[in-house]
Amino acid sequence: MFACAPRCPPSPSLTQHLRIQPVNPWTGYNWEIYNEYFQWSPENNINSAAHTVQPGDVLYGSVTYDKDSASYMMYHVDETDGWSVNTTIPVQTDSSGNPKKFTMSYFVFEKSQWACDQYPTNEEVTFYDINMEFDGEKVQPKWTTAFVDDHCDFRASIVDEATIKMTWNTGANDDANLRGAK
Repeated sequence: MFACAPRCPPSPSLTQHLRIQPVNPWTGYNWEIYNEYFQWSPENNINSAAHTVQPGDVLYGSVTYDKDSASYMMYHVDETDGWSVNTTIPVQTDSSGNPKKFTMSYFVFEKSQWACDQYPTNEEVTFYDINMEFDGEKVQPKWTTAFVDDHCDFRASIVDEATIKMTWNTGANDDANLRGAK
């Protein structure tokens, strides 16, 4: 299990997996929420409808496997204003015809293209009440942290197994890293 800031390091095993995720990106001007499905090969990206959220809004996201339909059900809601979106993603099968399982979880801040003073001035996002299950059983994640781009002092910290905090520094001078960001 990983918490990464500003984005996860590339991994050979990661590129063999798909991403099914409720996302909450910073656009440079505001926060949004939507659901995203991404596969590396063949490359395919599907985003749900998006919604602008406000600093301080409480967001809830879930990804649940539905065995009967062999699909992942994504749900994302802004609990402050009530906006929500549901997305169903049929699961690909492996070479034996069994539905692929997602066995890695990430909490990521992966947008490193903005100047440090363009990020929100509260300098943090906290994920809390994290509940992880695998094959219908609750699991206790053993989180680790990492970063690739040392941009705006972005860091992930593990508060406890159910809470991850991402922080940054809006006053950092990071022009060199910004020019190299993609």
